[in-house]
Amino acid sequence: MNGLLGLLIKDFKFFRAQRIFFLIILAIAGISVFSSSDFGASFLLIYFTVGGATFVISTIGLDEAENGSAFLFALPFSRRTYVIEKYIFALLISAASWLIAALLRALFLLLHGMTSSPYTVFVQAFPVLLSALFMLVFLLPLTLHFGREKASIAMMAVVFLAVILIGALPQLPALQSGVLRNINLLAETAAQITVPVLLFSLAGTLLLFALSGLISLAIIERKEF
Repeated sequence: MNGLLGLLIKDFKFFRAQRIFFLIILAIAGISVFSSSDFGASFLLIYFTVGGATFVISTIGLDEAENGSAFLFALPFSRRTYVIEKYIFALLISAASWLIAALLRALFLLLHGMTSSPYTVFVQAFPVLLSALFMLVFLLPLTLHFGREKASIAMMAVVFLAVILIGALPQLPALQSGVLRNINLLAETAAQITVPVLLFSLAGTLLLFALSGLISLAIIERKEF
């Protein structure tokens, strides 16, 4: 337990050292709250949540810098504890980033006289948190196996392919129409999503998160430093 707590303190100190970056994003988010476009607030919801979630990847890179992992694993804690700490830190920082961004978006809707209930606002924002965690399901094992740089390249390749596919949509009017129709349908029914559905979605994501943790544990146990 002391090893886990010590690792969490270490990563939160890393986070504090990067606070200027997050304060700048918060400042931009604050400006978007007073803008006239919901796009800015929605974009910041995604950007701030994903940015917070992926900070855990930066901590792994800092651990590995200048052969730091060899020193780190000479300390009195197990590799299992290290993996558990990274996943706990990822959950904490992702949830905190999402909550701050969701509250800012709720403030935007309130200031602009939109009538969405707090429940609807958070239901619409909840998939952003699930998406960020789902991304970490793949990104954490990749980073622990290949290192921060190679994992980043792999994720950039995935994003590049996604951009190409999105760019190809205008060439496929029927498909594009169907996608837009489904997005509009999801937006219209967001307020009708029940708590059990949200809890089921969260449970499924956390199950994948746990499976990802087992894969990461297997990777780190075999890794030599």
